[in-house]
Amino acid sequence: MGKAIADEKMQPVLNAVNYLAGTAFTINKPVLAFMQRREEPRIQKLSAEADRLTRERELRKLSWSERQKLANLTSELTVWELDMMVANHLADHGRFLVPLQMDFRVVSIRCRSSTSRDRIISAPYSYSTATSPSAKRGCVT
Repeated sequence: MGKAIADEKMQPVLNAVNYLAGTAFTINKPVLAFMQRREEPRIQKLSAEADRLTRERELRKLSWSERQKLANLTSELTVWELDMMVANHLADHGRFLVPLQMDFRVVSIRCRSSTSRDRIISAPYSYSTATSPSAKRGCVT
């Protein structure tokens, strides 16, 4: 691959990735609000169950399955909270870029955001008409 880049055989691919990396996104605020409203009852239920298990843990030693359930609930609630904080922050700032990575083993392009779970906030993404300086700089991240 390094030789192909040095020989500029990869230049069309790199140009394409740079072009895609320069596509600005925005958070679709109505869709984000819908997601938050839709998930609120589920999040409240998970939170109540996590609180119950936490109180129960103070009274007695939890079984392995209860400890595992509490850990999973806590993890899911934490990830949801982080995803919503990031989505709300991005919504407040308007346009943003998402770094791209190329994986030559399977010749695919993966889109990664700063969050650990892209699928939660990928739904409210929409294309923006802005052009990015990163596309002009020719940066591949």
